[in-house]
Amino acid sequence: MKRKLAVLLTLTLSAALLGGCGGGSSTGSSSAWGSSKTKTLSEYLSKEDTICYWVSSVDKGVTPHNIYFFQDGTLTVIPGDEFGLTMGDFAQMTDKEIWETYETVRETYAEEYKAEKLESVEKDLKNSVQDLEYWIEDGIFMAASLGDNEDNAMYEIEMYASQLYAIYDLDSSELDLSKLEDAIAFMEQEAEQLKAAGVYDEELDGYFEDVRELMATVAAGNVCVGPFYDQTVYFAITTDSSGNNVQDERIVWTTDADAFDTIPTSYYTSIELSNAESVDREIYDSSYNCFTIKAGSKDSMFCTRDSMTLDTVDSQNVLLDPDSEELNALFESEVLARYE
Repeated sequence: MKRKLAVLLTLTLSAALLGGCGGGSSTGSSSAWGSSKTKTLSEYLSKEDTICYWVSSVDKGVTPHNIYFFQDGTLTVIPGDEFGLTMGDFAQMTDKEIWETYETVRETYAEEYKAEKLESVEKDLKNSVQDLEYWIEDGIFMAASLGDNEDNAMYEIEMYASQLYAIYDLDSSELDLSKLEDAIAFMEQEAEQLKAAGVYDEELDGYFEDVRELMATVAAGNVCVGPFYDQTVYFAITTDSSGNNVQDERIVWTTDADAFDTIPTSYYTSIELSNAESVDREIYDSSYNCFTIKAGSKDSMFCTRDSMTLDTVDSQNVLLDPDSEELNALFESEVLARYE
């Protein structure tokens, strides 16, 4: 692997991407890439407790997309809207006050995260059951047509639906797995009759399988493996053709893919910072040192109250020109452990 020295940090993410960082309230002047302004990202974020913000623009009325909390060499990422605060609110708070708020939000976010995932899976289950219902209705119609009994097709479908909904109202807002199990058993009986009539569509097998898997997932409550705290992180530099000049720097950490039953194919995610001058921005009496997010929206910024600069080819804490295969290898064991 082409790298000078890989220093492992431990970070945590619960969502999304990018952050600007804030620890103290120091103010710095604009600096070119790789200047000796102060410590580099890799030096600072691996050792200092720092609060970071990913913002679409540095404005008092903007709510951060994500807020990144670097602490003891780890990172926890929480969506900005979980705090209900704008950058103007954060600018008027001390770091101690923000950390105290974070401790509370960290707990509630995990609960809300899993509740939202469960709600999403339950919605998928209801939709799959209704799809199954419609497929069987189509089969009933086809069976009636084959028997030259099209006039009675709608009657047969209405009778089927009436019996089904007498067992369990599929339109109910409340999910009752016990009653749903009885409804699925009834639909399986109807499916057997379709087989006997020679109009059974084998695609129904997949629908029945999907529904039962979703029911098992909801029953077990295993709807996701997230949110993720204490994530591993590396700092990676990409150089030009000479290998002597930095083109961009990425902060790379363990993927936030959270499906309970699907192992992701990529084990990492990253923020890519442009090789450009950082700029100092102020909100009230707080000064932020901001870097441009490469491939982000026009004004997307990675900002910090703390004064730091991006890494150089001489930095001792970075990966040098790693490819995707090398990065995946770094995070593979951590990701696979989630599914053991």
